[in-house]
Amino acid sequence: MKESKYNDNELVYMIQQGDEESFRLLLELYQPKIYRIIRQNCTYQMQSSHQEKDLLQVAAQALFRA
Repeated sequence: MKESKYNDNELVYMIQQGDEESFRLLLELYQPKIYRIIRQNCTYQMQSSHQEKDLLQVAAQALFRA
């Protein structure tokens, strides 16, 4: 995971305050974990890189809602 000058709680707070850059940073921090989860659980759906990007987008939206 990449290092950030903010911890997860600080990033979430800044996202709640409307800071879009903080969401990008949080997504960047969790992207390796998201990819691992997608590869472990969605192998039947990943027949092309296009579908992997779609799944990543769905995961990013779920992270944002959470």
